[in-house]
Amino acid sequence: MNPRLQRIGIVLAVVVLVYGLAGFLIAPVLVRSALQRSVDSTLVTHASFARVRVNPFTLAVTVEGLRIPDEHGTPAAGFDRLSLRFDPLRSLWQRAWTLAELRLERPFVSLAILPDRTLSLVRLLRPRPASVDTAGSPPTFQIGRLRVSGGALTYSDRSRQPSFETRLRPIEFDLVDFGTVRGSRNAYSFEASTAASESLFWSGRFTLAPFRSEGELRIADVRARTLADLLGPQTPFAISRGTFTLRSRYRVDARVVPAEIGLTALAFEARDPALVDRESGEEVLSAATLTTQEGALDLERPALDLGRVAAHDPRILLWMRPDGHLSLEHWAAPSAGDTSRPMVTSIARAHVDGLAFEFQDRRLEPSARFRIRSGSADVESLSTAPGRSFHFALACSLGVAGHASASGLVSPAAPSADLALEVHGFDLRDLQPYVQAFARLDITRGAVDGKGRLAFNTFGAKGPLVRFTGDVSSSDFLSVDHKVGKEFLAWKRLDLNGLAYDALPGRLALREVVATKPFLRAIVAPDRTTNIQALQVPPDSVPAAFRPAPGTPDTMPARIDLVRVLDGSMYFADLTLTPNFATGIRSLDGTIRDLSSAQAAHADVELEGKVDAYAPAKIAGTLNPLNGRGLTDLNVSFKNIELTTFSPYSGKFMGYRIEKGKLDLDLKYRIQNRQLDATNRIFMRQLTLGGKVASPDATRLPVRFAVALLKDRDGNIDLNLPVKGNLDDPSFSVVPIIMKLLVGLVTKAVASPFKLLGAVFGRDDQESPAVHFAFGSAQVDSTDAHALQAVRKGLADRPALRLEIADPGTAAGDSVALLTRRYAAVLRGAAAAAATATPAQIEAARALAPAGFGAGEWVGMLTSAYAGKVGKPPATTARSPRKGQAPDSAAVSAETARLRLMDAQLRARVTVDPIELHGLSRRRSRAVMDVILADSTIAAERVFITGARDSALVDSLGVRLELTLSE
Repeated sequence: MNPRLQRIGIVLAVVVLVYGLAGFLIAPVLVRSALQRSVDSTLVTHASFARVRVNPFTLAVTVEGLRIPDEHGTPAAGFDRLSLRFDPLRSLWQRAWTLAELRLERPFVSLAILPDRTLSLVRLLRPRPASVDTAGSPPTFQIGRLRVSGGALTYSDRSRQPSFETRLRPIEFDLVDFGTVRGSRNAYSFEASTAASESLFWSGRFTLAPFRSEGELRIADVRARTLADLLGPQTPFAISRGTFTLRSRYRVDARVVPAEIGLTALAFEARDPALVDRESGEEVLSAATLTTQEGALDLERPALDLGRVAAHDPRILLWMRPDGHLSLEHWAAPSAGDTSRPMVTSIARAHVDGLAFEFQDRRLEPSARFRIRSGSADVESLSTAPGRSFHFALACSLGVAGHASASGLVSPAAPSADLALEVHGFDLRDLQPYVQAFARLDITRGAVDGKGRLAFNTFGAKGPLVRFTGDVSSSDFLSVDHKVGKEFLAWKRLDLNGLAYDALPGRLALREVVATKPFLRAIVAPDRTTNIQALQVPPDSVPAAFRPAPGTPDTMPARIDLVRVLDGSMYFADLTLTPNFATGIRSLDGTIRDLSSAQAAHADVELEGKVDAYAPAKIAGTLNPLNGRGLTDLNVSFKNIELTTFSPYSGKFMGYRIEKGKLDLDLKYRIQNRQLDATNRIFMRQLTLGGKVASPDATRLPVRFAVALLKDRDGNIDLNLPVKGNLDDPSFSVVPIIMKLLVGLVTKAVASPFKLLGAVFGRDDQESPAVHFAFGSAQVDSTDAHALQAVRKGLADRPALRLEIADPGTAAGDSVALLTRRYAAVLRGAAAAAATATPAQIEAARALAPAGFGAGEWVGMLTSAYAGKVGKPPATTARSPRKGQAPDSAAVSAETARLRLMDAQLRARVTVDPIELHGLSRRRSRAVMDVILADSTIAAERVFITGARDSALVDSLGVRLELTLSE
């Protein structure tokens, strides 16, 4: 061997040996020391290395067991092994630092957001001096292959309560041809998974100068708990269950300003997802599956296109809170201080099947519930951009047996909607909670069909919030009141044709209402309250949300062009009676035209029906029931009602059953501005009372007599009872007032029957008529004869009445009158004395002569009668005065005494027979009877003379003879 070559070989071997020894033994120490100094100068904690190895022949460096502790000594970051292998040839050729391979095994990072919202790893870095300039271009380098395997990431957020923590492992990352040199592929793939088998896959390629990247991102099988912890408690909802997968292609391009960042081919899948409202703790949204495909996200605009969306078996719960707000309103409330542009969301097409939706109105107790089942919905071209509308279609089952469909345009940005609706078989029992809030009424059956158009907030600033136009009908409706447990209101069918309803502000218009076989039951319960009274819930018991606000108008503007009633009926029963009273109106037909809430509007009413099948009933006139202060002017007529129907009432309150009779009613009611002015004409034909009934409520009035008193000659009773009052007065009620008037009329009739007769025939006597006779006379004067003629006419018109004429008896004045009359007859029967009376006699007779006699005449008649009855007249002692002179007082006084003595003695000879006095009393009664019986239509059997009184009634007019009516 050539010694020179040998020396060269030995030198090379020594060099290699030294190089190898330096690389294997010295280099690791130097590398470790340099790494330690670098780490210590960067971190505030002391990092440790388990081992550093260098292979000088492969230009590989291996660092093992790096541990970086936090301030508490807990490992915050590190790895088990880092392997670097340099490629010097490519470094020289590409003029860049080149690693043929970088491999990181089992790296771990514990990353936390601390309570002060700083990053935990940042706290481990030493602060840099402000003078250090870190600006400049990044170094040129190239990595042939970068591989991370078995990595782990622990992330926690301690800035919120409760804190959030998650762990990703193992993390696998593979990067090929990575570098800052132009033309570098920079292809990479990243994989990670959690203990819950959640996985993250990220692959693609990028360039750094300028930065541009595109690739694929997939997050699969993310559990609900992970998302819930990640979102934290700040969201109004919590994800209670579900598994979620997201796939997308992404693109980042910094070549333009601003940089383009977006996702394409976006797809999302949720299996068995469910959201819980944090405020209530209730599950409000869930589905079997929810998927999106062909979506895209543009952060610059910003815009989210979900592409095609499909949901299978979604479940939605929504409710109205007691304060009048929807349960999910707070979900859509914007975050405080958020000034970013809103995201425009769009969906090209969406399909939902198996939809179940429940709405609850919790303003009521119990809550009202409305359910949609088996729903199928389709949406096309949805966008939340201003001015954009999308087409919406829904078909579903409604309640228990109904179904509904809706289709039309919806604008979510406004928001507004214009939908065609169709409903069949909606169960009215679902409205029970609303009915119960205002009335103690149970809906036991009934269904609603409807077809029309529903528009929401599409009318501008002055229009209503909601408008419905179309036709609605209800069939087979029945409701039961709580009081007596029997049907209250029912109908075979109710059609609302041409319905137009606005809400906020409210307005109602109807072209036609057709009620087929409507029925109403009115019952007086045993406690004397009506079922209608019992139905009403007191205003202070109505749920607060449904009480009208102060200043709210009494009535909503409303108009109904035509109401038609076909074969209607009504039932009335009074359970306070034994036996119970019951009657009804049937076959009620007719129309009500032009109903309106306008105060000046008048509706024309024409209704006809029957009471108990044979008694026609008619209601005609004008009314305004849609306005509480409008005009009502109605005539209500009932003809030929069987009075025997009311026998339970007559037995209870009159004490007699009704044997027969017919009733006609003509009622005229006028109401304006809540003021009632009514007349009630009651006409009873051939009312005949039957047997007596023992009733504690029966009146003590002579009922039979009252009936006989009120009947006319044809056996009819015709009464007119006016009623006036204010309907707003709580104490005012029409029926009690009519009953009070009727009872008052009967009471007055019984107490003053002749006053009733006088009022009927043109008189207004305040007392029962009586005939006055002058003392000693049985002659009826003309005034009393007129009163007797009114009584005679009343008797003629009331055949059931009888008249009793009281024998008045005699009074002391009768004897005096008869004696005076007899005395005058004795005087007139005697011839006057032939001698002429002296002046003294004439002067004395002026004060003593009875009425009807002259002074001189009386002196002569007294003198003659005295001589015939008593004897010779006493002689005069008075001297005659001189001719031409007046008699002196002594002469007059003497003659006065003499004439008075003669008058007294003559009167003592005149007597009255008692039989004559008794005959006078009987003649008076007969005289009255003769006047009454002068009407040949009055049978003598109806007029009675009662026994004489013990003492006659006398007054200033003489002897009073009283009349009494009886049945």
